[in-house]
Amino acid sequence: MKTYAKMAIVLAIAVAAGAASTSVADEPGIQMMQRAEAAEGQTDEWTFISADERYGKFYDPHRVHVVANADVKGKLVPTSINAVIKTTYTYAGAKETIDNYGIGHIITNPGTLKYSYASVLICPQERTIEYAQEDFYDESGKIIWSKVYTEHKRKEINSRSFDEDFYDAVVDTVFHFGEEQRRKAPDRWRTLYVAASADGSATKSIADTTTMRMSGDNIFFWEWVEYRDSTNTVRDVKFMKKAVNLREATQRVMKYQMWNESGWKDATAELSQRYKPIRHNSYEWRGLENLRAFAKGYSRWLHRYSTEN
Repeated sequence: MKTYAKMAIVLAIAVAAGAASTSVADEPGIQMMQRAEAAEGQTDEWTFISADERYGKFYDPHRVHVVANADVKGKLVPTSINAVIKTTYTYAGAKETIDNYGIGHIITNPGTLKYSYASVLICPQERTIEYAQEDFYDESGKIIWSKVYTEHKRKEINSRSFDEDFYDAVVDTVFHFGEEQRRKAPDRWRTLYVAASADGSATKSIADTTTMRMSGDNIFFWEWVEYRDSTNTVRDVKFMKKAVNLREATQRVMKYQMWNESGWKDATAELSQRYKPIRHNSYEWRGLENLRAFAKGYSRWLHRYSTEN
């Protein structure tokens, strides 16, 4: 195992145990890893994942390591995966990142931010990525901002997540189950129902199959409900994480984000978090029937990474 990988795992475990945050003046863990690796003559082996006009995303498959397992009927199922990921920045991407992190007083010129490394922990059962540490660098390789998270910065992965590409690459390295393939598949989004009106307006519900998983009789997934007016203009969107009990025909909205012309708003705090019955012969009942059909045909996909006995 490479020195970098060993120290990345140690860092992740230490932070999880409650290690203190690191100041810019301290030598960050990832930087120490790089120095140790350089001393041993080891080089980076970054694998390209994706890029756009703002960001480039990379990871090193050799620095992906399972740090926790669940014993399921004598078979070990990885439940926590450590990885080191790399992001490169254009000027626009750097400015957006600096603004999002609120560190404009530290990095005053976005043009100086060229790339960053992050040590992350991934839980495939919960579809989450947790940031243990991030280091930002200038073109010369000098660190210009660093943070170790005493409490991990945890994100759930869905279609709106910046980290989706990273998650897929790391999980596929361990399980080889096809997360990236499903994300790029033309049938990634499954139509649950379409409610059309006489005036030409319509509401359409689609479910993201990349986020689907089963636990008992419940199927968990993210749903995109879009309303278009008679001119086919999108007027509002409801983006929800749901749990649907396929046997009992009940559902619970777990997370809720909404969009209209004013922008996105997180309305999760307004939810009751209770299961409610799905009314028979309603549009949502059509969605339930579609989900039941999917569960029958794609059981292996829905139970991937499961730790249920």
